[in-house]
Amino acid sequence: MPRRRTRQVVTNLVENALRHGPAEGRIGIHAALGRSGLRIVVTDEGRVDPPLVEALCRPAPGSGASGLGLWIVRRLLAADGGRLRLHRLRPRGVALEVVLPAFPSTG
Repeated sequence: MPRRRTRQVVTNLVENALRHGPAEGRIGIHAALGRSGLRIVVTDEGRVDPPLVEALCRPAPGSGASGLGLWIVRRLLAADGGRLRLHRLRPRGVALEVVLPAFPSTG
């Protein structure tokens, strides 16, 4: 995934966490690069709710700005064979996990 698209994915996920997580909540960003690819996880102390699940499943952007950032993230990841996964954290919280496959080095 080109650097610019990776930056846009992380920016959109962090902005989403800031917008929808609790005002005094914490946000985490974790990344790991392994043989199988790149994994980035953005966490917040919000809740998994129907609007979030719907935004992650929409085949097209919804009306207005609601869910647009997550739809863009999904499109950017799909262009490189990546995916976005939702995880419910216990006792409370949300994790959005980006998984990008490793590509063979060209030189």
